[in-house]
Amino acid sequence: MIFINALSALRGGGQTYLLHLLKRIPEHLHGKVIVLAHQKNQHIFTPYKEQIQVLVSDIASRSLFHRVFFENFILKKILIRNKVNVFFSVSGLVPNWKLEGVRLVSVFQNQLPFAPTERKRYPYGFMRFKFLLLKFLQTQSLKNSDLCIFLTEYSRRNIAAYVPKPLKGSVVIGHGLSQWFREKPPIGRPKELHGEYVLYVSTLDVYKAQLEVIQAWYQLRQKRETREKLVLIGPEEAYYGNKIRSRIKDLNLEEEVLILESVAYENLPCYYHNAKINIYASSCESFGIILLEKLAAGKPVFCSNYDPFSEIAGDSVEYFDPYQPVTLTNLFLKYLDDENALSQLGKKASQHSEKFDWAVTAAQTWKALDI
Repeated sequence: MIFINALSALRGGGQTYLLHLLKRIPEHLHGKVIVLAHQKNQHIFTPYKEQIQVLVSDIASRSLFHRVFFENFILKKILIRNKVNVFFSVSGLVPNWKLEGVRLVSVFQNQLPFAPTERKRYPYGFMRFKFLLLKFLQTQSLKNSDLCIFLTEYSRRNIAAYVPKPLKGSVVIGHGLSQWFREKPPIGRPKELHGEYVLYVSTLDVYKAQLEVIQAWYQLRQKRETREKLVLIGPEEAYYGNKIRSRIKDLNLEEEVLILESVAYENLPCYYHNAKINIYASSCESFGIILLEKLAAGKPVFCSNYDPFSEIAGDSVEYFDPYQPVTLTNLFLKYLDDENALSQLGKKASQHSEKFDWAVTAAQTWKALDI
């Protein structure tokens, strides 16, 4: 029996990763997979109810502290009762205890706790404390895991400094990409966007550098008529979202920079495919599924020059420093009025995206779990 701890898969890459694995459970494992879900996300597992069992914990759903308590003092009994032999954590956190016959497997998806420069971008308070706690918990989990799945070689190398002894076992299995991100959407253009636009899809958070992207757009405006709109899509952290709106107002960009908060995930291909350019300015990721989605649209991608993005995108994108807005401004000036250059860069992105497939990722992951 394989037990998947999905308490942390509330949104973003972690949830996407898990759902694609569940879509591709090998037949011999049907009925032999248990998913522990958070109250907020239990509904997303309904399509897989024939292949998996779903458990929901009221206690573990309350807070991070309740979750740690649950995983260290209650979870063991559940594993014994269900005769589990593989415990798989998509959050990267495994228990600090060991049950005979139970193999502990974690997937490392959260680079932030191990990035001190990125943590300092947050104001003093809960978030900084949360990251320090997660750093301690993830370090312990890395030591306790029988197998740790990393999404990139960069991530595996980076984490070695925090674990004094060699890991018991590790493997690199990158994320995949759904075919429907490559296919041109049948619904045409997004209804609320009538002209040309440059698009940045990602959570509005401090390490995503939306403030700097807006500054780059403002600098562009000083040198060129910006007939295009800059469009930001993604859920937001309130603290940073407020700063973004204030910056847009201060720079008098209310008519040029648009924030779309409620775009459904299944509608994102429409926005990607119709963008003139797709931007990805994050400075801290273990992988970056959104980057793959942008590549698949066949439009030019301007990407952060931080690791691990060159490992993922190679030479199929143009890189810039997300914290030096002028580097992004210069890319805009170079490409926005050059249709041939835009077309060539878009083709490179599309071709490169063919290297990624969720079917391959799922097959490799289930094989690693089912040994």
